[in-house]
Amino acid sequence: MQQLRLSLIATSLVLFVFAGLTSAKEWRGVVPTRSSRQDVVRLFNQCKEATQPCEFKLGNELVQILFFEGQTDATRCDERLPPGTVLLIEVKLQVPLSPKKYGYSLQNFRSFDSSRSSAQEYRGYIDEGNGLIFNTHAGKIFQIDYIASMNDRMLCPEYYEHPESFVEITVDWFCPLLLIDCPKKAIHAGERVMVSFQTDRGSVKIKWTVTAGTIVSGQGTRSIIVDTTGLEPQVFAVTVRADELCSWTCPVEILPR
Repeated sequence: MQQLRLSLIATSLVLFVFAGLTSAKEWRGVVPTRSSRQDVVRLFNQCKEATQPCEFKLGNELVQILFFEGQTDATRCDERLPPGTVLLIEVKLQVPLSPKKYGYSLQNFRSFDSSRSSAQEYRGYIDEGNGLIFNTHAGKIFQIDYIASMNDRMLCPEYYEHPESFVEITVDWFCPLLLIDCPKKAIHAGERVMVSFQTDRGSVKIKWTVTAGTIVSGQGTRSIIVDTTGLEPQVFAVTVRADELCSWTCPVEILPR
């Protein structure tokens, strides 16, 4: 009986240890509270300087990584947590994607209102156990935040106290939220291509520019047509500027005919 009791205790301890090792969802090999600045530098050759913001572009993703840089009034963490530890990975998608692209069903997430205003069609989704937050507009993901797993939040409890706040939207931003709809496939030289966008503001002053090709219609509206006649195989940029202050860019690939 005593031996059985010791065996049960040992099994419980093993399960406890493995539960404590449950890690957050990773982004390209980087895991909040488990990875460091050195890992980011090694994987992406980015974010070498601790005095500079860690921001870079990777494919369709605009990435910002925040690190623990020592105890401050704003960030107080476990004394055993080394400076340079990753606390948050924020990924904004230049072209919003459906949840299925990531292999997730949002039905398995807790949903919440991610807008502090009357803006419509914004919805946040959080998996608190694995530290994953999606922000969506009209059912498409435009922002993903990777935070500590539930088991690791004790390392920085105040920082992770209100995880929904990482993706909250205030519509009175300096820039409006704009979701640009890039072509879904490559275009052959000589074809016409349409680029459009959605925004959360009813009235926005718009100006489009292209680094190649010719805008044949739609300037000043939410959708333009670009003629690619005479272009060589290349990737060119379509940029929309809103209210003369903020801009978003969409790459377009031209293939030979």
